Amino acid sequence: MDTPTITQYYRESDPARRLALLNMSIEAGEEPELNQIRRELWDIRYQDPSELGGDQYKVPRLISDKQVLLHLGEWRGTLLKVRVNGKEAGFHFEKKNCVTDVTGLFEKEENTLEIEVSGSPRNMFGPFHQSYTGCSRISWADFRTEGMFHTDGKVLKPYGMMGQSYICEYEEQ
Repeated sequence: MDTPTITQYYRESDPARRLALLNMSIEAGEEPELNQIRRELWDIRYQDPSELGGDQYKVPRLISDKQVLLHLGEWRGTLLKVRVNGKEAGFHFEKKNCVTDVTGLFEKEENTLEIEVSGSPRNMFGPFHQSYTGCSRISWADFRTEGMFHTDGKVLKPYGMMGQSYICEYEEQ
């Protein structure tokens, strides 16, 4: 049976509040083994930029009568979202030639450009102990690896922005 703090932890949707509740439970010495597992799961789920709001950049005002495009560098994940000052500017599923038109969105003196990359469910659900990572399909057998296919460490797929992004102005055509 969960303690009142942990019951509240499971009902909470805000990652920072969830962490505070989990830390309260750990400090109180409640369910040490279960709290260790909860902490590992919290780290896997929330300690990545996409869950905590993505990468944010400050951009000065761009007053231009030209087309302004954001060219996104290499990235890994399942979905990439671009926001300027909290407004949705675009999203991408494919990882090649990612360009987002941001013309007219940088209106304030200081603007916020946010790039959010969502990772794969594989990092949350596994399989975690697979020594090979090039397989394109996952089956039940991958969760019970043995012998040369097993590793004691967790194998997570890296994701996020891997390459340089830049903003360019173009003459409209």
